[in-house]
Amino acid sequence: MEKGNSSSSSPVLLIQGDQDQNTPLHGCGMKSAGLVKNNRFIIYKGAAHGLFVTHHKRLNSDILHFFKEIEGSACVF
Repeated sequence: MEKGNSSSSSPVLLIQGDQDQNTPLHGCGMKSAGLVKNNRFIIYKGAAHGLFVTHHKRLNSDILHFFKEIEGSACVF
């Protein structure tokens, strides 16, 4: 991801586990959050790369909550 990708004003949800060894938090998630405007960055404590399996209930809840928050806003998808 490069700074040129940050021009969109559409809301972006970023979720990452703090124990992810494949894509380390400081090199990926935090960097992305710094480059992407209008983002919601959620860090799951104790979650690794497969959080969609290990934390699926929370993940689904956070995604649904995010979409409910942006519902009706002027988003470009």
